[in-house]
Amino acid sequence: MNCDTVQNRLMDGATSSFSDLEPHLSDCAGCSAFADRILAAEAEIGRELDAFMTARAPDYDRLPIPEPRRRYGMHALVLGLATAAVLALAALPALQGTPGHPRASGTVPDAVLAADEVLLEFDEIDMNDIDLDGLTRKEEDKAMRDLLTAKATTLKKGLDLYGEAMDSVGPEWQMEAALGMADLHVGMADGLENMIHPSYLTEEQSEVYQMALEDKAWVQKESALEAYEIAAKIAEESGFDDRADEILALSDELEAEQEARAIASEQEEAELVERGKAVEAEMLKRMAWTRETLDRCQDEIDAESIEEIEQVLEQAQKVIEAEEYAMYGDIAQMLKVYSGGLEEACP
Repeated sequence: MNCDTVQNRLMDGATSSFSDLEPHLSDCAGCSAFADRILAAEAEIGRELDAFMTARAPDYDRLPIPEPRRRYGMHALVLGLATAAVLALAALPALQGTPGHPRASGTVPDAVLAADEVLLEFDEIDMNDIDLDGLTRKEEDKAMRDLLTAKATTLKKGLDLYGEAMDSVGPEWQMEAALGMADLHVGMADGLENMIHPSYLTEEQSEVYQMALEDKAWVQKESALEAYEIAAKIAEESGFDDRADEILALSDELEAEQEARAIASEQEEAELVERGKAVEAEMLKRMAWTRETLDRCQDEIDAESIEEIEQVLEQAQKVIEAEEYAMYGDIAQMLKVYSGGLEEACP
């Protein structure tokens, strides 16, 4: 295997492991350094993505809110409800609405207004606002990392400001600050669920990537429901019964979306397993043929190629034993390529 082949394999994202390339990488300093740079870049964007997708609200239990006479039960964790946070112009003395619910009347306190301005800024960061045409893999990763960092930073800033506002305003605006936190989390979840994917992912990798994004969006919706619960408590304790009903309606809508998403997730998982089982049968058949052909043609194939093919077979076996169905497509393609080359060398 030459350097061009190895570096193309490293760049095409066909496998998350370089184990089958290790014989070449151990002998070639240039390709080894190239692989290290790719792994470092992927690890960095992975850390940024994880930090971005798991951003959480302040500790709601420590916020200065009145105890309710009757405690609302915590709703189930949810997914769905793609909500875009749209506010009126921040310069106006009062805001008439926030996403999904009417706003309290009267002049907006400065502390809440400052947080609202960040919510506007947060909402303007479009998770699909990247033109990937003509970009290298490295350039794509950087563009996505920069966007994720901007979104995560703005999310944290908004949550912090709404949390600080709750220390300095009355119950009505404490309620609105809690709703602002919910809007941030719902907006984050929406951005994750609809986020652009790296162009170099295969179809199977893109499907797994989307599932991971939706799992992280689930965490954001959990935080949104915590904020809704806080807002409902304040509304009830302060005598804002109509507002409490409106807030609970938002939670109910999210809960309905959650139930639908849970059913869809179960179906998707079942379909992934079903497809994996179908591919597994073909993989096992191809692996058996490859081993048989290697035994038969030992004298006609060079030792380096034999070792390389055996490593691919070992990797495929590990994936099957671990039932990593999401990786089956990539492993099956690798087996097809290597067995095809083996067939040419040993008809």
